[in-house]
Amino acid sequence: MRARFTATLLYIILAPPITLFFLGLGSWWALLFQFGSHLVLVLNTLLPKWQGFGPVYTHFTPRGAEVWITLDDGPDLRTTPEILKMLDRHAARATFFLVGEKVRRHPELVHQILAAGHQIGNHTETHPQFSFWRFGPSALKKELIGFEEACVVAGLPCPALFRAPVGMKNPFLHPHLIARGLVLVAWSIRAFDTRHRNVSLTVRCLAGAVRPGAILLLHEGLVETVTALDRLLVWLSEQGYRTVLPSLDQLRTKPLAPHETARFLER
Repeated sequence: MRARFTATLLYIILAPPITLFFLGLGSWWALLFQFGSHLVLVLNTLLPKWQGFGPVYTHFTPRGAEVWITLDDGPDLRTTPEILKMLDRHAARATFFLVGEKVRRHPELVHQILAAGHQIGNHTETHPQFSFWRFGPSALKKELIGFEEACVVAGLPCPALFRAPVGMKNPFLHPHLIARGLVLVAWSIRAFDTRHRNVSLTVRCLAGAVRPGAILLLHEGLVETVTALDRLLVWLSEQGYRTVLPSLDQLRTKPLAPHETARFLER
């Protein structure tokens, strides 16, 4: 697959010369056109679900009442073993988006994740959450390759899924993802568990918005999240939901239509 210019990228690239052309004709309104391109650039960078730079998968096509649980920022000595026990107890499956540095420190945990039937994803080498959005091509490539090298050293398969730190991206990211055979996965619903660290609130944030085909986001390293995940899995089972690992061809950039959601809930 080759990288393609999206309409958003063409707008950002062409805005300066077009603005200069119309300014030369004395039309100061052209500055609004240029301002708009800056606004579009900022919004697509900072808002995880915006698709202006390329596809961002935020949902999947279910085969019934199914959801996808994802856990970021592991592996973690305190929480990964407990989460694995809990998932096994509930016969649940999840995807762990891991940080390369932590994979190097705890490869045995990653082997346990895979042996238990779960899935891993690339969450960069160092998780630069405050600076990833402004990285240039070489820095982005280093983060992607660093994670892959950590997997190779640990004897692990390199995953096809990638999640950006805090979901931010920029125009340089998608070409690197395409070159490395990666797809960008965001989420449908986030728990905000790193902000409030409140078990009940975490469960409410997720359960209140669950729909078939939703991607749920939680984080490792927090004991409160472990407890919240346990309660969430109980609730999902009571509501008839299954947790699955969707295939790449099931991934979607848009949610299901309301009538489709109702149809999957009936299965």
